[in-house]
Amino acid sequence: VGAPYAAQGLSASVGLVRVFSGLDGAVLLSEYGEAAPSFLELGDQLGVSVDGAGDVDGDGRDDVLAGTSNAFIFTQGEGNLFHVLSGATGAKLATFHGDDPFDALGHSVSGAGDLDADGTPDFVAGAPTDSNLGFALGSARAYSGADGSVLQFLPGPAGGSQFGSSVRGLGDVDADGHDDFAVSGLSPTDGSGTVAATVFSGAGGHPLAGYLRDTPKKAFGGRLALGAPGDVDGDGHADLLLGLNLPQGVGEVDLLAPHLLDGAPIPSSSFTPGDTLTGAITGKKETDEGRLLAVPSTKLVLTVEVTGGNLKPVVAIHSVKNGKVGKKIAQWKGGKKPLKKKLKKAGEYAVRVSGKGKSAGAWRITTTADLPAEALPRRIVEPTKKTKVDGASLLAAEADVAGFSGGRLDVTVTPLASFTPAVAVIAPSGSEVPPAHYTVSADGDARTLEQVPLLETGVYRIRVVGGAAGDDVEFDLAPALPSSGLLLELD
Repeated sequence: VGAPYAAQGLSASVGLVRVFSGLDGAVLLSEYGEAAPSFLELGDQLGVSVDGAGDVDGDGRDDVLAGTSNAFIFTQGEGNLFHVLSGATGAKLATFHGDDPFDALGHSVSGAGDLDADGTPDFVAGAPTDSNLGFALGSARAYSGADGSVLQFLPGPAGGSQFGSSVRGLGDVDADGHDDFAVSGLSPTDGSGTVAATVFSGAGGHPLAGYLRDTPKKAFGGRLALGAPGDVDGDGHADLLLGLNLPQGVGEVDLLAPHLLDGAPIPSSSFTPGDTLTGAITGKKETDEGRLLAVPSTKLVLTVEVTGGNLKPVVAIHSVKNGKVGKKIAQWKGGKKPLKKKLKKAGEYAVRVSGKGKSAGAWRITTTADLPAEALPRRIVEPTKKTKVDGASLLAAEADVAGFSGGRLDVTVTPLASFTPAVAVIAPSGSEVPPAHYTVSADGDARTLEQVPLLETGVYRIRVVGGAAGDDVEFDLAPALPSSGLLLELD
């Protein structure tokens, strides 16, 4: 249990973490945070977040995670922090700092089970006011319990989303032998009244499922609480509790099965033709949504199946402009015939499912698409364009890939001639996007950019500079959900 405002002597808000016996309620462990240098200042408020870490140090006793909310005053710019405390002695086994004084790393912490399947329990922490990639964008990090390294870095989808406000280890959602986890943010200050949560794979960090919940547009402060109920229905997949609380004192709690989304996060995430989209309607009117990036003349086909609940859903395809759903361009109201639509323009489209039933039921949409020949993926791009870099005239190769806000991209560029390339990822707005990791192959040629955060929806340009006329370059582009990937030929 955490008490972040607990005082110790004359020091205010030092914070306190206590562990109680589940057998008789006795206090097993009691640890205070750090006091301020002056009694007129606040302490580090240890205990703003707490959770069990599992047996990190292998001594046979489970350990404790404890976050702070005021420690940046004493760490001289290293940011907030959280500790792994020994369950046996209360000693600090490890301490993790944020990147800057105001990112709030440790605002939320959670034991995450064994994400990397190395036999040692791992953990997750949120930094909801991390603004390195956008104001209050937020982020979450998954850490190795074995060596403290960052297994996954997950930036928020947009500025103001405060991603990482809640984190929760769930267990093995997709039954791949690796435990998984969920991250959520807060409702944005623009009054849109939407809060989001995403379930991530512990093995690769890609989203397994995504959820949106609407709040009244004037209800600032709505947030999603995440719970780990285990495998409630005994089907071998971990489930998720999603609680929505509002400032007016009302809310709801949903018990969800993320694996039933078949790897295509619905509502409000991306899908690629060939994915199967699924969802449920519990009786009340609901609307689910998935989004697709398309090139001109894509022929989209949606085959709809409905089971249980006397459901009568309406499936519609909408245009999307500047991230907002626009006019309806095609609709399915029932019957055995699929919904077919030729998408004339390049860009983003939304597929919406809405309706209600007398009781709980489910729907499934099988998606396919016929792509025009010029949209088929290419891996080899011949550099034929010239560009200016640092005043020198160098040849550059470029390739385009479609991406969704909130996704990530891994890029490997291998020259098929003897030269060392420089690689950059250019966002739709024209700005360069820095990767989370940058590596060079042992022979010094290939360049790999890992976990490039996609903060906008649109076409990203991969630019390679170096070489001579006629030199070929091989691009290996791997978008991670909710990115959507068509690799386009560059004219």
